[in-house]
Amino acid sequence: MKELLEGRGLGFALRPLLGAVALGLGIGTLVLDLFAWFQWGPRETNGLVWGAYVLCVAAAVLIFLAGITALAEIADVDARERSLARLDLAVLAAGVLATGASAALRSFELSQAGAGPAALMLNVFGLVAGVVGVVVGGNLYASREWEEIVEELPRERNPRRRAAGRA
Repeated sequence: MKELLEGRGLGFALRPLLGAVALGLGIGTLVLDLFAWFQWGPRETNGLVWGAYVLCVAAAVLIFLAGITALAEIADVDARERSLARLDLAVLAAGVLATGASAALRSFELSQAGAGPAALMLNVFGLVAGVVGVVVGGNLYASREWEEIVEELPRERNPRRRAAGRA
């Protein structure tokens, strides 16, 4: 399970990827919020509010998954970079709390014309945490090199039978 969370089978670490996708979803949430606040889109902004809510929930889930992958990788981090790994976990925890709180507030405002100021500010705080997390996580985990997987040659099951059959 640890190798799956670290991304060894994929050949790259999952932590930076999940953080970057969550950051993109957070930016999308902010854009939809701005469209709803300034009424740049359609007259009915309810679709924008729902879209921002869905993107915010998806971002919170991805940040949570990034935190799980960072937690799985922290044991393998070099001792010199352990403080950066702890910073990464702290930033991810702050991002999950901010984005999750923003999503929770948005769930009560789905029939409004736009997201409330608290939900918007929590999303902005989550974006700041996301930027810091992407930079730290990218530097920590993206350049990790794993050893090459050595394929074992298949063993013969019954070498005596085969040797006896040849004689």
